[in-house]
Amino acid sequence: MSLDFPVTYARRVRFSDTDAQGIVFNANYPVYWDDAATDYFDAIGIPWDDLVEAGFEMVTAHLEIDFRAPARLADVVVTGVRVAEVGTSSLRFELATWRESDEALLAEGHLQYVTLTTDTFVPTAVPDFFLDAVERLQGAPVPRVQRGPRPLEAPPRPPVRYLEDWEEGEVIETSEYLVTREELLSFARQYDPQAIHIDEEAAANGPFGGLITSGWHTGAVVMRGFVEHVISPEHALGSPGIDELRWRAPVRPGDRIRARVTVAKVEVSERNPHRGTVHTHTEAFNQDDVLVMTMKGRGLYLRRPE
Repeated sequence: MSLDFPVTYARRVRFSDTDAQGIVFNANYPVYWDDAATDYFDAIGIPWDDLVEAGFEMVTAHLEIDFRAPARLADVVVTGVRVAEVGTSSLRFELATWRESDEALLAEGHLQYVTLTTDTFVPTAVPDFFLDAVERLQGAPVPRVQRGPRPLEAPPRPPVRYLEDWEEGEVIETSEYLVTREELLSFARQYDPQAIHIDEEAAANGPFGGLITSGWHTGAVVMRGFVEHVISPEHALGSPGIDELRWRAPVRPGDRIRARVTVAKVEVSERNPHRGTVHTHTEAFNQDDVLVMTMKGRGLYLRRPE
């Protein structure tokens, strides 16, 4: 198994690592993994102190572990590590820990570091000299993944609109939103933990051939586009609901989703003449112009004061 990883870190399980039954506490695996990541820095010829001296720091942003089997007192456990992908400012390490004697897999998963500048502690791109050293060690290019937009500032505000400002037949396009693997898994684990959304192995053998977003996640992405490009916050009064929501095609990690919103009808309320309803028909597409979702919606708006 060690041949699959360019760097390995071995240690014997100590008494302090185990519980009363002599089994390693699960909480010790992040310690083993952090030690393995430190050895990785040494292996590429850029020890941690050298990285800091060059003006960069890396901090743990995400840790994901699947526990497969127990390790016991006096076992020699080996952790393998490699860089699996590089994001805008992050490194994603793939790790696995196994028992040396029989190569039984004990734990596997991912560790993500975010690169910061030492003077401001603001996220920054992974330095080229570091990536060059990684690829020399691993003997192949590391996949680059552009992360989805996560702006710290408030989203853009659509134009101010009263009910009279909407025109039937008008079309509004939203910007693209990148669905990352991390966001897909996080949403699904919280709200829709079906295997096709959270278990890569099961999803690969399922009807879609791999992980797909929850349909509700796709709807949430479209909703973000509505907030940024469609809904006039000053005069919107909410929505009584949507109709005919359909998920037309699966959305996968790395897809970029945009929406096309067509104003189907504008009508004044019969019960309240100070407001009315804007009926919309929404179509969501991925980067290949594949239709992934459709729905009909209604938004309530104030009328322009006389």
